[in-house]
Amino acid sequence: MADGHPELIRLPQAEPFFAKDIWMLTPPDLRNSLRIKAVMNYFVDAVEGQNARIQGFPAESEL
Repeated sequence: MADGHPELIRLPQAEPFFAKDIWMLTPPDLRNSLRIKAVMNYFVDAVEGQNARIQGFPAESEL
């Protein structure tokens, strides 16, 4: 995630160790709302699109 900061360097042979779950909660009566589903899908796509960076690897566009 810090690849965009030239003052930081990647440690050689460092293995990513970050593992977290992300919980997204909704009120039960809104669970099937199209707006709620749209927001949930947006967040899932945003996080999956940054998966490499979140895990500590350079993004494909930075290779």
